[in-house]
Amino acid sequence: MLRRGAARIAEYEFWLLWVFAVPLLFASNLPFPILLGALGTVPLFWLARRIARGAWSVSTPLDLPLALLLCLGIVGIAVSNERQTSLRLYAELVGGVALYYGIVNGMTTTRVERGAWVLVALGIGMGVTGLAGLRYSEKFLEIPLIYQYLPKYDFSFLNPRGFTPNIVAGALAPLAVFTFGLGMTQTPTRRFFLLLLAFFFLAVVTLTQSRGALAGIVAAVGIVLLLWLRHSRWLLPLILIGMIAIVALFSLTNFVNEILVNESSASATERLELWDRSAQIMRDFPFTGIGIGTFEPTVRTLYPLLQSNPGAPQPHAHNFYLQMGLDYGIGGMVAYLGLVTGAVLAGWRAVVRTPRTDCQWLALALVGGYLVFLIHSLLDAVGVSTKVSTVIWFLLGLLIAYNAREKQHTV
Repeated sequence: MLRRGAARIAEYEFWLLWVFAVPLLFASNLPFPILLGALGTVPLFWLARRIARGAWSVSTPLDLPLALLLCLGIVGIAVSNERQTSLRLYAELVGGVALYYGIVNGMTTTRVERGAWVLVALGIGMGVTGLAGLRYSEKFLEIPLIYQYLPKYDFSFLNPRGFTPNIVAGALAPLAVFTFGLGMTQTPTRRFFLLLLAFFFLAVVTLTQSRGALAGIVAAVGIVLLLWLRHSRWLLPLILIGMIAIVALFSLTNFVNEILVNESSASATERLELWDRSAQIMRDFPFTGIGIGTFEPTVRTLYPLLQSNPGAPQPHAHNFYLQMGLDYGIGGMVAYLGLVTGAVLAGWRAVVRTPRTDCQWLALALVGGYLVFLIHSLLDAVGVSTKVSTVIWFLLGLLIAYNAREKQHTV
């Protein structure tokens, strides 16, 4: 009876894992005991796999960096002067890792394509809710008439501070590229629906006026096209010429300034100052970091900002790679870079192994969506939001599961 029950849980793990994935999505708004209670179901899935399959989990290329991050996170809690904040953020990391392993193991009995459609459904919910509850601000597009007619609902029960443009863009920008690529694998009717949906995601990202997200989309689309057309080398010079023309059209200084500016930093100078302070902090706290989620009090107390607006919130370093080094120490940043490298290499192998047909677009969709996040993370630390990180862990799990499937097909 026990083995049969474990086998059923392992078989339907992808559909059952939402018992903790949904609370994870709203982790920043839930009382901490409820979040811990939801995460308390995670060991049951691991135990069910052990009983049903004889292994705690399938092996993945990201096992080592994830294990290092989890270990270093305990150090980040120990050195933190805001222990409750650090505990919550570490619990969110544990939930994200559990979601990743739940998807990777759940995909052994569920087709990756079905998981892709679930991610699309999640994106629709995020897109509609994000558009309705977005805190609008004009940055580089002056479109007051459009903003006048857009819905403005109060979703404070989902996010007390409202949906900031960067969070909405961080969640939807990867899905815009992913949905477009997924649409290329479908029948004409489904393709039309998904391409229309990708345009909707892109439109919402444009309304957020998040330069980092838009830059990530443009760069990721260019890389995906190069991967798709990698055998047509004559196109590479044309793409490079186009990129040079874009930079030449806008002066390089203005181009960099426009990319770096966001709602909480009014100039590239302020953003560069944040990065400079982050480098100083990592130099002073190289092994342990400053404690998970303690960037703002640390900066204001020990590394005062001279260029930034004193009243503007600075919850993170506006660079996710630097943020990992601040929260987990240099070892944590190296572990995260190892995770990124492993994921990118897995994506590359998935693209190369898949025949150049419509099916290859699914691999390109997963790689492209993840690349948007990686590029956006150079300019903002959107990954600290659980709404964004849930999407990214989902994408990462599907990418690794797809790579494992294609590896089996080629053996």
